[in-house]
Amino acid sequence: MQTLRFGTGIADALRIYAEEFRDRRMQRAEELAAKIGTKLIFPLVLCLFPGLFIVAIGPAVIRIVEALSNGRL
Repeated sequence: MQTLRFGTGIADALRIYAEEFRDRRMQRAEELAAKIGTKLIFPLVLCLFPGLFIVAIGPAVIRIVEALSNGRL
């Protein structure tokens, strides 16, 4: 419609339409990528942090249990 109304070529109109469509797709992808960080917080807290605490605090807990079982503190 626009090409008929203004007398421009269809190829120009399609190039502009394709460029705008790519820009919209890129903006949507960037918005989704920005939201991923907040969506990853809960799986990170529920899955990764418990394992990290076991690795970091586990040896200290084992030594405390061994010390208490031997009667030394």
